[in-house]
Amino acid sequence: MYKGALHGRGKLASLAFEKQIPPRTRSWLNLIIDIKTFSPLEKLLLTGSFECDDEYYKLNYRLFQNLLSTQVRELRVNHNCFREILPPGFILNVPHTLQILDLSYNNLTCLCIEMHNILILNLQHNVLGNCLRKHYCPRTKNLRIEKLDLSFNVIYQLSDMMFAGQKKLEILNLSNNLLSDINFNLSNTPKLKVLDLSNNNITIISNQQARMTLTKMMGQSTFVIDLSNNVLRCNCCTVGFLEWIVNNLEHFRNNDIYKCNLENKTTITMHNFKKIVGQMAKDCNSNSTIVICVTLGIVVFLITLCVGLMYRYRWKLRYMYYMYGNVVFWEKVREAIA
Repeated sequence: MYKGALHGRGKLASLAFEKQIPPRTRSWLNLIIDIKTFSPLEKLLLTGSFECDDEYYKLNYRLFQNLLSTQVRELRVNHNCFREILPPGFILNVPHTLQILDLSYNNLTCLCIEMHNILILNLQHNVLGNCLRKHYCPRTKNLRIEKLDLSFNVIYQLSDMMFAGQKKLEILNLSNNLLSDINFNLSNTPKLKVLDLSNNNITIISNQQARMTLTKMMGQSTFVIDLSNNVLRCNCCTVGFLEWIVNNLEHFRNNDIYKCNLENKTTITMHNFKKIVGQMAKDCNSNSTIVICVTLGIVVFLITLCVGLMYRYRWKLRYMYYMYGNVVFWEKVREAIA
């Protein structure tokens, strides 16, 4: 691509490159320079356009800087090899007109975006797990984002403030990660309709605050959560959690294929979730009754044994009591005389 080849295209509203632009030529730089002049540009697609080259990461940032001069609404820079646009802690500014941002299928390790008016943000298939464990971005209020895709990002923990200010968020995709529980705060997303947690390592939602928040969301008939392809833990300790699912079963997508790991290490598919959990609750209640009866029996036996021993040795006990009393009395007398 020659310098100025696209310069001054005053009526250019959409531009797509789906072919690699060799990074060690001036084609990439020329595109970045010319794009600054595309003021009416509304849609830019750069899918698989750039080869992997760590030395050129600063040009990635310059691309976004030059886009600030445009009216772009949809930006797709996916299937490239971007590892970093800005170092952790720095905020990437995007045009206020931008509504759809797709940075999927890159190698991004950390990213903080000033989202302004973004409605859809696709970050799937990156490596953001370590970054999202901490909240690098400043807390922003009243974001407009409605759909956020963070699937396939090796996420094992999320900052408690990860979703602060996202009051209009409706679809959150956290599937195909390494989450083992919901330890992040969802109370800031009251309009959430879809929470996809499939293909993680979740065995139980132990966080009571998270359960309360989800229960509140289930007050909306449209809210669904997907826990498929997580192996839940099924025993008497988790039966409360499983009964919570049963009580809200219509909100759990694909619940007929949920898997459960029993105490004997057997994994079963919950084809009839309600029936299996109901039977498990009965078994646990029966076990609890047996344990309570055995415990009470042991307590009664110990009390009877103690009373019997006290009765059998009552004279010796009385003798020891009076002897001890006399010893204490004469000790006090001696102390008084001395």
